[in-house]
Amino acid sequence: MRSLKQACVLIVFFGCVDTYGGVKNEAGVRVENKYVSGFTPGLNPPISERAKAAKQESIAKKLRDIATRLPLIEDRREEINEQFADAWREEQKKYQTYNNYTWGHIGKGFFTLGPDHTLLYTQAEVQSHEIKWQSNLESLAALNEFLELNGVQLIVVMYPNANAVAARVFLPEFAKYPDEKELRVAQKLLEHDIEVITFTDRSAAKATEYPFMYSYSIDFHPAEGTGEVAVEIIAEHLQRFSP
Repeated sequence: MRSLKQACVLIVFFGCVDTYGGVKNEAGVRVENKYVSGFTPGLNPPISERAKAAKQESIAKKLRDIATRLPLIEDRREEINEQFADAWREEQKKYQTYNNYTWGHIGKGFFTLGPDHTLLYTQAEVQSHEIKWQSNLESLAALNEFLELNGVQLIVVMYPNANAVAARVFLPEFAKYPDEKELRVAQKLLEHDIEVITFTDRSAAKATEYPFMYSYSIDFHPAEGTGEVAVEIIAEHLQRFSP
């Protein structure tokens, strides 16, 4: 799988599918927000029972993991952020600063982080992020159903935030604390039977093996290193289709 350097992206526009438009009940009253499928089964071979079971097992395992990891930070945000701020203040002294960012060459990789970076988000920031994702969630739920009816399993790959990775590379002792925005969105998708791949943890653990995990300093888009880690995880999930 090391030869896979590119990924294909399928963009589908739904213009005539009534997903949340509402229906009339027996009394003739229109009931809003009830899902109405506009899809019919396709011509492709159905998903195998083995693949279906593997997907459900993966979703259940990830939901259990999220339920275990989120309590690590709930009710401890201020305490953890204060500990990180103190440690980061000292750690920055080891590196150079350019354009108000601290730059570090760790292992084979290059990483950068702002001087006042906060490790964990506020509850308000997390809630705002979830609200912004709601329209995406509805679209992905429709896409997930459409693909399943056509013999395809959808897996959403959530690329990790550059700052979330850098913070956990500069200060590995804080890697045990999860990226809450990532996990909250993943949790919502998984609860809607949409399989998700998150990999902030593995990216931070392997980041020093790659010269450019992100496209510093042009922008903060994922670079080759992040793609390599993504390919490894995707390949693991695709084993369910192997003989």
